[in-house]
Amino acid sequence: MMVMICDGWATAGSADLDVLSMRINRELNIAFSDKAEVERLLETVFRPDVANSRRIRIAETRTPKADLAEILANQL
Repeated sequence: MMVMICDGWATAGSADLDVLSMRINRELNIAFSDKAEVERLLETVFRPDVANSRRIRIAETRTPKADLAEILANQL
């Protein structure tokens, strides 16, 4: 699930901002600005995810597998 929260507005769904999600798989998101629902999304999805995450450095993303994955993803 993709979640984005910005300035009291939120969107959640399966779509990423790429050709595969938008044109081939035809995935969808829902957007809303109800204050109570945005806060509920913050508490149930966003804050737990941030609590379980760790900072990564750009050097950690530069691997042969990552390079291959990027080449393949660009073809989709």
